[in-house]
Amino acid sequence: MEKKFLSVSEAARLLGMSGDWVRLQEKTGKLRAIKSAGGIRLFVLEDVQKLAAERQSAVGKATA
Repeated sequence: MEKKFLSVSEAARLLGMSGDWVRLQEKTGKLRAIKSAGGIRLFVLEDVQKLAAERQSAVGKATA
């Protein structure tokens, strides 16, 4: 079964950014997150992958 949510640190690692940056993306609406029963923020894997692809595309355009 595929994991559908990522912790802040997992999302940050996938995006190559800091945890603070990931939390900022949630505040600005670019990433969706839920809070677990224990209060841990969990980010939607699909959103993280989409943002990672957008960032990769932007890097490719900047170097072209």
